[in-house]
Amino acid sequence: MHLKSADFFDAASFPQLSFRSKLVTQKGSEVTIAGDLTIRGATQDR
Repeated sequence: MHLKSADFFDAASFPQLSFRSKLVTQKGSEVTIAGDLTIRGATQDR
């Protein structure tokens, strides 16, 4: 419950998180996914 509070994700004001993938790479058995992560209305390229 604490993660839903305004101290962290503020789920009451921002009920959705999203991730939009841009690139998927595989090296051996390791898979890496890069894209845009949106939390609390702010998007960062990850």
